[in-house]
Amino acid sequence: MKNSDMPAMPAGKVYSPAPKGADPFGNYTTDANGLTKREHFAGLAMASLINQYNPYEEGCFDSSDYNALAKNAVGMASALLAELDRE
Repeated sequence: MKNSDMPAMPAGKVYSPAPKGADPFGNYTTDANGLTKREHFAGLAMASLINQYNPYEEGCFDSSDYNALAKNAVGMASALLAELDRE
């Protein structure tokens, strides 16, 4: 598995309720890996990019900017992961 696809903050196994019709006293667990490192880093980058806008200023931010912001955030995450892999 590539570094970028590994979980950012893995929770390991979590207990889940018994599936419908299953033994209610069985031990049911599920892997809870959460976000990948790429998704986590992209979310942090996107929050930082959005923070540059003043939400109280009318017309400062509109939906036409969403795709560009998302692409920039993913690009930043990819660059960070590439640099971390170089070491």
